[in-house]
Amino acid sequence: MKVKRKLAEQLTTGKRVSRSLVALLIALMMLITALPSGLLGMLASAWEYTPGIQVWGTEEGQIGNYKYVPGINRNRLMYGPGGVSYMRVTSNGYAGGIFGRYGAASSRYNAENFIDVKAIYCIESGTSFAITGGYNTVSGTEAMTYHKVPYGVESVDVTSDWYWNALPAASREGILRTLLYGWKEGQSVPTPPGGYANADDMRAATQCLLWEFQQQNRLDPGYGHGDRITFSWSGRNQNGASGTWESWGDKYFVSIRGTNAEAYYNYILDLAAQHNTGWSFSRSTAGDAQNNTYVMDYNNGTYSVTLQDTNGILLNAKTVNMPSGITMVNNGGGSYTFRTNQGIPNGATITLKKDVGKDGLTATFVLTDTADHYQRMAYGAKDDKLWYVSFKTEEGTGKIVKTADGPTVAGFTFDFYGPLGKGPSHHYGTTGADGIAIIEHLPIGMYEVTETAAPNSDFKKPPTQTVEVRANETTTVSFYNEWKDGK
Repeated sequence: MKVKRKLAEQLTTGKRVSRSLVALLIALMMLITALPSGLLGMLASAWEYTPGIQVWGTEEGQIGNYKYVPGINRNRLMYGPGGVSYMRVTSNGYAGGIFGRYGAASSRYNAENFIDVKAIYCIESGTSFAITGGYNTVSGTEAMTYHKVPYGVESVDVTSDWYWNALPAASREGILRTLLYGWKEGQSVPTPPGGYANADDMRAATQCLLWEFQQQNRLDPGYGHGDRITFSWSGRNQNGASGTWESWGDKYFVSIRGTNAEAYYNYILDLAAQHNTGWSFSRSTAGDAQNNTYVMDYNNGTYSVTLQDTNGILLNAKTVNMPSGITMVNNGGGSYTFRTNQGIPNGATITLKKDVGKDGLTATFVLTDTADHYQRMAYGAKDDKLWYVSFKTEEGTGKIVKTADGPTVAGFTFDFYGPLGKGPSHHYGTTGADGIAIIEHLPIGMYEVTETAAPNSDFKKPPTQTVEVRANETTTVSFYNEWKDGK
């Protein structure tokens, strides 16, 4: 473990490290990450915990932190295996953790595995990062012993984690959605409505919301921007005294109010509220999409359809599964064009998901341990919402029925030229011994049908005919060839 810690220091400071050792570690990590996605548990040594100093930018462009707000109610819920265990009561102070004093440096935390970096967040407001020997225990309350982890970060399967299960279902859902739509290290920085692009501000907003859900100051991810509540709880405080205590709904938000982080706060909430809503043209199951199939129009050799979202989904669509030959173009403003240069009369279904920035992270809850300091933290979430859109092309069949003077009706070639007005093209067929020619996969529309070749020059060429090809129908065109005069 000392070798691993020394290597992390050398990588951070730029000192030369043995290439073979680095290659060995990378190979090890590739093996670990190749495990099935259902295995949420990871080796404790797989991720290095890396504290770092993050100095926040302010609205005025100065170097500093978010606002110091003295004298506020910072009472916080403390959880045990059965749910809320007690209320930690304080009368004043700044809004905790990442929202330190204005003008001072504040710490942020990352997890690294030499290949990727994940931003990790506190999801246990009220538990100090500097507690030695485990959680604080209060006389008469449940002892909150904690699993010690070696230096590094360990993933925990949420289904077996008592702390995660002690949170209300709405809190868990809110935390997951915030991790999904909030800041993730390495993603492109979106610009929030009414604000400007700044990763630090988005990170602060993410942490603020995580605490609000964890503290039950928000009970529904679909609530609006200002829907914070003051949580009232009857029970014991940290000193064992019984009473009714309140956890102020704005105790975290006050530190970002009026800053660019507030614009991100509102933006993340808007994304979370849309979590279960897809684009108006999509469906939540493949079967439903197939029952609402869109027909692609034909023009100049290409089938296409443009669909406009009317649900106001804020994130762009990205493809998860795209059948061969189909492409998607984002036109902006919720408009998407789907194209193919091949017929799909039997239909095809594509799978979409929202572009949340850095994708593919599994919802994972982590423990951190540096010098016996403990706190529950989390990173990342994987979007489990898939959306489906089905398409088909409408085609028909052309049939030539040939009769003629003479002994043969074989070898006559015809051209279905069309569809007229839609970038027409040539579609050829030649009659067999029975005088029949079948031309399949014709885009629907009007066609000019012309005889282009005969088995010999003794026949008169019949006049061109104009016909309509309808979807899933066979259009029959009859031609008769007479001998030329004198034959």
